[in-house]
Formats: sequence, structure tokens, C-alpha cells
Amino acid sequence: MKKTCFMRRFIAFRKAILLAFISSILSLLFELLNWLSERLKISTSFPQLKPFLTPLLFIHQFFICLAITLACLALLLLSIEVIERFKNDRIKNLYLSIRGSYRLRKFLLQDERKKSKEESTSAQDLTLSKYNQAVRKLILELNEKELILYLSLPKSYQAQKILKALENEIKEEIASRYPQYLISTFERIEQAFWLKGTKR
Repeated sequence: MKKTCFMRRFIAFRKAILLAFISSILSLLFELLNWLSERLKISTSFPQLKPFLTPLLFIHQFFICLAITLACLALLLLSIEVIERFKNDRIKNLYLSIRGSYRLRKFLLQDERKKSKEESTSAQDLTLSKYNQAVRKLILELNEKELILYLSLPKSYQAQKILKALENEIKEEIASRYPQYLISTFERIEQAFWLKGTKR
């Protein structure tokens, strides 16, 4: 079983949005540095710093262009998915897939207690951290024919044990939220758990 087109676009969309946000923050930072250097006339007062201050505006413009490009890419991915759903499925299912993915992630995430630096490296905390990292990659896709759940397996054996223990709860949660689908059993393929449901 492989990731569907929706799953690939969903992952790419999230990464593009995150990188666009980071790029815009960096562009604002370099714009602020450039404004401060001009306002305080640092290049005049400290001529030795001029070679370092000259490219600030260029770096700011680079990050602005990168942020705009990534935002356009995210918009393009979303548009393609909306068009695909409009042609072959229902746009409502796109909304239900995104909402369902985030709701299931929230349901499965386990609290990592805030501790001091010495205590936070305990085996239990590392296990929970790895488990939560895997849960944050969960994707649920709904369409008119079937329901597909993709859940990346954590690399740690202990974290995998937590996930395996929750299989019935995950199935029960999905079955209660989407009663129109007949849910199968979990299937492990390589480093991922897959769950399929067919529409009644």
C-alpha cells in the first residue's frame, strides 16, 4: 500500500506553509537589521562592518521571494486537490479528511510532562517523544468509496508498543466518528500502519 495523491499533497502543503512562514520571519528579521543599520548609521560609524551590512537588503529580498514562492506552491497544491475532489469526489470530503486527521492526532497525542533538563532525558520521555512524533504524521483520507488511515511507525520499540496497545481504541474512535464506513483491521506495511474502511 502506498500513500495516496491526497496524502502526498497534504504533506507537501504543510511543509510549504511552514517554510513560507519561516522565510517571512527571516525576511522581517533582515529588514529590521537593515533598517537599524541605516537608522544608527553603523556603516558610517564603523566602516569595517560595511561589507557585512551591504548584503542585508539582498538577503531580505531573497527570503521575501522564497516566502512568496512557497506560499504560491502551497496554494497550487491546494487548488489541485480541490479540482481533483470536484471532478472525482466531493469537496466536503477534503474538509472532512483534513479535520479528521487533526482530530485523530489530538486524540492520540500523549502529554509530555515538563521537567528539568536532567530529568527530561529519561527513557520514558524519549519514548513518548518518539511516539508523539509518529502520531503527528498521521493522515486520514475520506472519499466516497473508502476511508484510509496512514500512521507512521515510531523507530523505537517501546513507542511502537504504545501504538500497538492503542489499535482497538483507534478503530473504535474511527468507527464512532465515521459509522458509514466498515473498518478493517490494522495492516503493517514496512514502517507504517494502514487502516481501511469501505463505505456501506
